[in-house]
Amino acid sequence: MMMTTPNTPTITEEMVKKIAVLSSLELTATETADAQKNLTKILGFMDQLNQLPLEPYMANTPEGQVASPVVPTVHATGKAGFRQDIPHQPLTREALLSNAPEQEDGAFVVPNIL
Repeated sequence: MMMTTPNTPTITEEMVKKIAVLSSLELTATETADAQKNLTKILGFMDQLNQLPLEPYMANTPEGQVASPVVPTVHATGKAGFRQDIPHQPLTREALLSNAPEQEDGAFVVPNIL
């Protein structure tokens, strides 16, 4: 079942081939046709999402939070919503490096990877 709307762009075989070249993929004719169908389907889903009425969820309240009829979910901790954003003093370099297994000139020493 294709999930396309009149506004959904159609992915052509040439587009799939160009994407394959840019991705360094070698696709067979069957894989190209499948990718064409699947990418068109994905664009159809995206088009459907773009048609959803999101304006009620985008309005800001005076408190700066998003006005939404959707109730925040409850987390595993039992707390819902957002925590207060309270500024605090950042840790000092010495405090950050105090538990480092190895340090040099005020920086962490890590193994070379290349």
